[in-house]
Amino acid sequence: MSMPAPAPSAAGAVKPVKGESWAHHQARLLESMPYTTMPRVWFAEILGTFMLVTVAAGGGVVAAVAGQTAGPAQVVAPALMVAASIYVLGPVSGAHYNPAVTLAFAIRRDFPWRHVPGFWVCQLGGAMLAAVMLKTMYGMVGGLGTTEPHHGVLTSMVMEMILTFLLVTIILGTAHDR
Repeated sequence: MSMPAPAPSAAGAVKPVKGESWAHHQARLLESMPYTTMPRVWFAEILGTFMLVTVAAGGGVVAAVAGQTAGPAQVVAPALMVAASIYVLGPVSGAHYNPAVTLAFAIRRDFPWRHVPGFWVCQLGGAMLAAVMLKTMYGMVGGLGTTEPHHGVLTSMVMEMILTFLLVTIILGTAHDR
């Protein structure tokens, strides 16, 4: 499946083609973007992943420091952070924040394969920066927000695979214009 040629606007930016999905438009933007402008895209992916991991793992850490158990805010906060960061950073990087999402977009040909390794490095870097920040601020409190298997490694791995499949399915479904 080949993508249509980019349609430059008066300012030189790539404009959406009629009937084109948002994901395909983002892919065309990245495909036509020279490597000299990629640092902005990579920074957006690092920042978005950092924000998500900080809120998701940080909720457990802060709850442990406060001597509380997980509450509704700890569950809702990561979703709200993802929604806000997609709104703010999505137009810059596509807001993948997860290597499985990047891989799924590439397999579906909505994301250029040549940018997959760079995005994975940025996602890993953003997550590691968040973990280092949390550890520096709070120490190893609350397992640093980790999820520890209680029903065996295999059961936990299968559950993670199912949840990742559901996440990717929802993202791919909503990132496609109907």
